[in-house]
Amino acid sequence: MINFIKGTVVSKSDGILIMETGNGLGYEIKMTERTLNHMKLNKNEIVYVSMIVRDDDISLYGFDDIREKNMFKELIKVSGIGAKGALSLLNELPATEIRNSIVFQRPEELSKANGIGKKTAQRIVLELGEKMGKIDVDASYSMLPSDLNAKAQALEALVSLGYSRAESMAVMITIDDENLSIEEYIKHALQRFK
Repeated sequence: MINFIKGTVVSKSDGILIMETGNGLGYEIKMTERTLNHMKLNKNEIVYVSMIVRDDDISLYGFDDIREKNMFKELIKVSGIGAKGALSLLNELPATEIRNSIVFQRPEELSKANGIGKKTAQRIVLELGEKMGKIDVDASYSMLPSDLNAKAQALEALVSLGYSRAESMAVMITIDDENLSIEEYIKHALQRFK
């Protein structure tokens, strides 16, 4: 498996970077426009890559750093999210913001990305919430409880009551009203658990 490629940027356009390595090979690497803009023509760069192998295609997807690459790998595990959808999300939001949106159950932030609808965003939160919640929150991901919206605070309260993050998220997603208090969210969620 290829972890990264170091080489000279030969061209970049329309989400595609061509990188030539010292052994005379030129790699076509798909990436977000944001990452592509960081790459400098005719300069040596390092790109972290994820290789996707299908029956009719082998593609490389490139990223600025390992965190972005790891987020891509998690996103493509979600049913209904392919590489294109994952890249679209990473183009719209940095990996840290995607993680915060998942952990603090804010699917509306994820649905800003092109091709990611409300239901798909909710599926991402549901399927990755438990896993992302177990990852240690480092300084770049930190968020004070006062910054959380009422729905996210209610989710955290349910988890502290002993419900799993996944089942709590599944219930919270079914509550459509966005203008409830923390207590009202908890009350509605507890009724749904019965």
